[in-house]
Amino acid sequence: MTLTRDATAADVLPFVDGSAGCSVKDSFATLELPGFSLLFEAMWLACGPGVPEPGWRRAGSPLGASVAVLSRGENAVVAHRGDGVVGLSNFAGPDDGWPGAVAAVAAAFPGHPVVGYEHGDALRVALDHGAEPLGPLRVWVR
Repeated sequence: MTLTRDATAADVLPFVDGSAGCSVKDSFATLELPGFSLLFEAMWLACGPGVPEPGWRRAGSPLGASVAVLSRGENAVVAHRGDGVVGLSNFAGPDDGWPGAVAAVAAAFPGHPVVGYEHGDALRVALDHGAEPLGPLRVWVR
């Protein structure tokens, strides 16, 4: 995964497993990686605090307190706390459950902005529910 906008293929490739199926998250959509194909393009998102809904439960995680698996009915989401932000990922459930998932993540890690990335239909759902686009990213696969 690239962590700076000015990373180059020469910076990244020496540290990448060269076997078939390996992948690189190009966090700023700036790389061209020889021998890799674009798996998908996505958009980084800032997710508002959302409107809290009752019934969300937090399951224990073997990764400790910095990771939360949250669920409510048909909806589930994973959250992971990093450097001053909380990443929202792996939302599953009906489209109308997305705002509640954002609120559950915000409540699980109060005081931390919630960010994530989506593509395809999931991006449309997030934007329709108020997420703000921050910039593109790409995932490459060998």
